[in-house]
Amino acid sequence: SPWIAAIAAVAVIAAAVIGYFAMNRTPPAPSITGSWKDTGKHNGSGDKDTLTSLIISGSGSSLTFHAFGSCQPSPCDWGTQPAAMNGQGASATFKLDDQAGSPDTSRVASVSVSPNGSNLDVEVHNTFTEQGSSRSNQTHRVFVPGK
Repeated sequence: SPWIAAIAAVAVIAAAVIGYFAMNRTPPAPSITGSWKDTGKHNGSGDKDTLTSLIISGSGSSLTFHAFGSCQPSPCDWGTQPAAMNGQGASATFKLDDQAGSPDTSRVASVSVSPNGSNLDVEVHNTFTEQGSSRSNQTHRVFVPGK
């Protein structure tokens, strides 16, 4: 009888510990890898300077961004860059030369993404340099899964 009570007590404690860890486990972070596309729902400002689709590949902290923009001819391929993880999101920088048909114009586009439910929040910060002067703009888009 004392052995049965001891075994029952150990079983109750083990079940409580297992239940505690099962209920207090943090869910995994949403994955940002995959093919993403712009929803097209925005105010139209800066559309020629923005991203239309993004392919994020890799795993863990080794990710790459392959970006496509709205420049002419559309879509134009921005190329592939390594991405740096920052929490659940990631960012990459693209150097795009010869913008607007001028050999003196260059552009740096910093792309930051973070999960937003089943979608992806995308921030693009553009810096244009032309003949010694520069200008910049920033856009925010919500991308959805897709090609």
